[in-house]
Amino acid sequence: MLRKTLELLLPSSCAACATPTTTAAPSPIAPRAPDFQRPWAVGAGAAGVDGSGAVWAGGVLCGRCAAGVCGEVRRRMPAPVPAGLPECWSAADYAGPVRRAVIAYKERGRTALARPLAAVAAQVLGVALDAVIGPHPPVVGVVPVPSLRAARGRRGHDPVGRLAALTVRALARSGRPAVLCPFVEHRRRVADQAGLSASLRAANLSGAFRLRRGRGGAVPRARPPSGVAVLLDDVVTTGATLAEAALTLRAAGLCVPLAVTLAATPRRHPLRRAGFRPVRKPLEPLEPQVTTPSRHAEGTEFQGHIA
Repeated sequence: MLRKTLELLLPSSCAACATPTTTAAPSPIAPRAPDFQRPWAVGAGAAGVDGSGAVWAGGVLCGRCAAGVCGEVRRRMPAPVPAGLPECWSAADYAGPVRRAVIAYKERGRTALARPLAAVAAQVLGVALDAVIGPHPPVVGVVPVPSLRAARGRRGHDPVGRLAALTVRALARSGRPAVLCPFVEHRRRVADQAGLSASLRAANLSGAFRLRRGRGGAVPRARPPSGVAVLLDDVVTTGATLAEAALTLRAAGLCVPLAVTLAATPRRHPLRRAGFRPVRKPLEPLEPQVTTPSRHAEGTEFQGHIA
């Protein structure tokens, strides 16, 4: 029991690929780590990598997986885009190391991943604010997308809530203050989103959120001084959850220009997602065709020649 507890608190292997980080050889790839002095400066510095894994990731990730988690910060929108969805920015596609890291953090108790993932989220948020609002954006409120109480109980922690709190701290340490605003909560229970299409997800989440209630059912009065809120989640797939949460915040008078996630699920064609692959047959070579004039044609030509 003690060994398992120490493994969760002080893991000796990469949380994404299970490579031993204490004995692994130095990775030939130096990941582009979030600069903790200015985490939104993409590629501002390369992290040192040694036998304990990526230095900036605290040894929780190896060098290769840390590089994959950092990815490339850019705008990634789902297709189709649901009504009311803010601009979605993320660090990578939801595949490979980032997918394994998110699953390990959320579902397998690797809570030591919270700080390095928060550093990535802070980087995404800073880049997105500079691109969408300008080089000197106001103090924004970071609103985590809520998880169901049953999901939090099953996991033993609130992964997105913790991620949002640590993201705000990372931004504050870098000189860009933000305010943690856990304003949104579930109004009712919703079905599991896994496997649902975009339209079914939207229907499942319609009216599912409300402003978080305080003691006695009072709506919290605290809000970001700028009136600007940014949604934060781990992954965006169809955008239905973020669009519904944005609708709830806008109804309260907040401006919601952005949604920030660690990763975005790449959209694929439905036939290809089902395993369909078009079969292309090779073109057969064309054989030369020899045409023989008909008797009628020969007679016509001959008669014309006589005339």
